[in-house]
Amino acid sequence: MTLEIERLSISYRTMNGIVKAVEDVSFMIQPGQCTGLVGESGSGKSATAQAILRLLPGNAMVTGSIRLNGEELTAYSEHALRAIRGKQIGMIFQDPHSALNPTMKIGKQIKEAIQAHASLTQWQMEQQVKKTMGLAGLGNDLSLLNLYPFQISGGMKQRVMIAVAIVNQPQLLIADEPTTALDAALQTDILKEIKTIQDSTGMSVLLISHDLDLVQTYCSNLCMMYRGRLVEQGPNAAIINAPQHPYTRSLLNVRPKPGQDRTKPLPVIEMEGAFR
Repeated sequence: MTLEIERLSISYRTMNGIVKAVEDVSFMIQPGQCTGLVGESGSGKSATAQAILRLLPGNAMVTGSIRLNGEELTAYSEHALRAIRGKQIGMIFQDPHSALNPTMKIGKQIKEAIQAHASLTQWQMEQQVKKTMGLAGLGNDLSLLNLYPFQISGGMKQRVMIAVAIVNQPQLLIADEPTTALDAALQTDILKEIKTIQDSTGMSVLLISHDLDLVQTYCSNLCMMYRGRLVEQGPNAAIINAPQHPYTRSLLNVRPKPGQDRTKPLPVIEMEGAFR
């Protein structure tokens, strides 16, 4: 699966006029590749991801090209795009607490994702759910399927979100801040599971995060966003070892370093808009 985004711009109509959120963003994800989209909160990362599946609010205006295997998604009708969402492209949303239905059992939520794209027998569906649970790190305890989201931990909720996103074996997985509000150990576990799924299925991954260290560990390519623009992109090693843009260099500079005196404050990126 190849995803090509070319000159993507996103603006919002507001009571105070037009607000630009993303400007002239272009990048490509090759088959089987994990690409990290990195930037501070408000830089346009999630808006870029939501534009791919046309999940932006009604006041959004989108221009540019979004191509999946050469097919122009911006030209698709809403009906045609529904066949893409959850089937060819899966998405893990930032907050599983709000993305999961609190009134619906976990098993039903996973099965609904299957039923939206396939007509399977009950036995076939159960087998697919079992396989997906294993891939998502949920184990083989089928009693979990009879629980509601409020009855499980935050880490388990995130794994359920992963299961819903991959149950139809998508060619591309968009992981939008998949470790938000999780502790460091759980963050590592979740990202390892996503990496394991990618390795076993060959799917491509777009990993969105403000945490450069996490993205650096799991992605082969990095795209750096600053104030709605893509300021730098390239192979992981090239970006980390020889950053070309001042914002990238500043992000690398503010990270804690091994052996650093923890009593001294970290450097701060002082001025908003300083790198435009």
